[in-house]
Amino acid sequence: MESKTTKKYLLSGTVQGVGMRFFIRQTARRLELKGYVKNLSDGRVECIVQGLLKTINNFEDSLKKESPGRINDIENKIIENDKQYKKFRVKFR
Repeated sequence: MESKTTKKYLLSGTVQGVGMRFFIRQTARRLELKGYVKNLSDGRVECIVQGLLKTINNFEDSLKKESPGRINDIENKIIENDKQYKKFRVKFR
């Protein structure tokens, strides 16, 4: 059985004010991923997703192919995280 993975994304480009957080929430929930998404004060969007790695890879493909706005760069890394998220939500600061 595949274990859960937690991955952190930092998106830059035209990613705020274009519906990015709500697109990410909808995509993550459709894929049954857990975590959160929020705007950062520097204009980027931060996203933590938790689930099976194969599903997280599908999420990442959706970001690259379907997202609103324009993503110029996606930084991502697997992180150690003991927190177990119950759902996926948009954080407002």
